[in-house]
Amino acid sequence: MITGLIKQMIILVNMAVLLLFNTFIYQDIAVKVNAPSSTVAGSTIEVEVQIHKGALKGFARYQVEFPNGVIATPVERAFSDFSFQDNTMKMIWLNLPPEEVITIRYALKINERLKGDLDLAGTFSFIENNQRKQSTDPKNLLAIQPSPSIDERLIVDVRDAGQKLTAPLPHLTAGQVVAAVRQTPYAGADNHLTVNLVINKDQIDKYAKIEELVPAGFRAENMDSRGGIFTFRNQEVKYIWMNLPPEPIFTVSYKLIPVEPGTAVSPQIAGVFSYLENDMTKSVNVVQGNINPQTVTKSELLAIAASAPSEFAVVTPPVAQVTRPAAPRPETPTTTRPVTERPRTQLTTARPAERQRVDARTQLMNQLEPESGVYYRVQLAAGHKPVNVNRYFKRLNIQDDVRTEIHEGWIKYSIGSYYDYKAARDYRVHIWNTTPVKDAFVAAYNNGNRITVQEALMIANHKWYR
Repeated sequence: MITGLIKQMIILVNMAVLLLFNTFIYQDIAVKVNAPSSTVAGSTIEVEVQIHKGALKGFARYQVEFPNGVIATPVERAFSDFSFQDNTMKMIWLNLPPEEVITIRYALKINERLKGDLDLAGTFSFIENNQRKQSTDPKNLLAIQPSPSIDERLIVDVRDAGQKLTAPLPHLTAGQVVAAVRQTPYAGADNHLTVNLVINKDQIDKYAKIEELVPAGFRAENMDSRGGIFTFRNQEVKYIWMNLPPEPIFTVSYKLIPVEPGTAVSPQIAGVFSYLENDMTKSVNVVQGNINPQTVTKSELLAIAASAPSEFAVVTPPVAQVTRPAAPRPETPTTTRPVTERPRTQLTTARPAERQRVDARTQLMNQLEPESGVYYRVQLAAGHKPVNVNRYFKRLNIQDDVRTEIHEGWIKYSIGSYYDYKAARDYRVHIWNTTPVKDAFVAAYNNGNRITVQEALMIANHKWYR
């Protein structure tokens, strides 16, 4: 009886000693996190963790849960097995190092769209007497300041990163990598506003244009066209390229000058970037944002472009495509011939005054009338003095109805009316092959106004043929 009682007392004492020992060991575990108190989104910081483990041995794990947009990479593992998966960083030891204090370091890359307080607290788990125990770090906040190079509409709080940062960017189809972003216009020293347009063209290399509609009260002057043709008419800024700059990202610039000195207005500008891809016309809105053209990245441009409204801010209204019969033409083999612009044949025949008056009347009788929509004609020649259209071109074996127009100080002579570019191209080749006119070329029109062939192809969504 006494012997049994003694045994029970011994067991109770042993259990008390064991519990006291376990409590001592558990309370002896401490984790200290050293990290900057703040950083700017888009940067990388280093975090140091000191684990005061005492005499603890065996299996252990240090784990931190991060939100979307934060990526951890190892710097100093302290003989642990490092992993980062599903936003969770883990450092695992099958057998802890003998040192009483072990130090680990890791780097954190902060997504440029994040802001808010990021908690760096982690959990240290270990096995003692076949029981799993853990020690949780005290809260340790890292203040993430918004990146000044990211449009404020795209910034996400770390608390919402799980939902917003992983959501597909709106209005960007799979594989779309073309973007056009306008830096918020800023005032220059001479009272003008500088407008920078940053284009991410990716692999696009030919036939593109920018159209920007600026409000009344301003006129525009080109600053840097990057090889494009700049025009400003009817409050519309336009850049046109036959060949785009070689860089994947490039910037064009123009200045807005107030018509009345002292005008203090933040102009509302609507713009569209159009280009040809696989013989199809595509367009993206020019989106305004607070960017630095010198440092902005492709990912930032695409993210800002994603904030554009789904409706395109069309600068010039689309025109109706009116189908009209093409002028009859014989089937002739197509010959290869360059289609780049070059000086054309000029009509410079000298005539007596009375003869010139007759030719002027003939000129008026054969005047080109405007048509609706996008269409093409074949231009034969141009000159500064009128000629007798019927007599002159019949001598050149031109049987078509030749029409005249005055454009940019020249009297220009053309034939045909084609809705399809290929039909005009083929009839141009027919003129080359059957008449002495060897430099005939295709001219394009939109509602009676001359435009470039590339513009016509983009407006009418026609295919380019060499």
